[in-house]
Amino acid sequence: MRRGSSSLAYRIFVQAVFVLISITIIFSLYYLVANSLKTAPEFQRSQFTPPSRPAVANYGHVWTEGGIGLTFRNSIIICLSSVAVSLVISLLSGYAFSFLRFRGKRLLSYLILATMYISPMAIIIPLFMQYGKLHLN
Repeated sequence: MRRGSSSLAYRIFVQAVFVLISITIIFSLYYLVANSLKTAPEFQRSQFTPPSRPAVANYGHVWTEGGIGLTFRNSIIICLSSVAVSLVISLLSGYAFSFLRFRGKRLLSYLILATMYISPMAIIIPLFMQYGKLHLN
């Protein structure tokens, strides 16, 4: 089979895979929303049926008593401050690498580029262990 052409069976197979993935995602979203709107006894009876009477108060309860509001605020503060610091450092270093001449510029740029090839998943476990030693987890 040539690269540009594809058979009908192949196209049907690809579409079937996409439909299956879509059904899985839609069911997961339904399961999440439907169970979040149930009361505790209703959830214990059946997890797959729709809620008889949606309990929207669950969201308010989680926001206030579950601490989600405070956690959300802290995440926004940390995210915005880290983006601002990263932006300032990136702008200044980008300017320096583009317009200034200094010793070791090529080596430093290669080292920065090399760190981009390290997968974050490769350092998760050592980072977690280090946080544990520092009592930060």
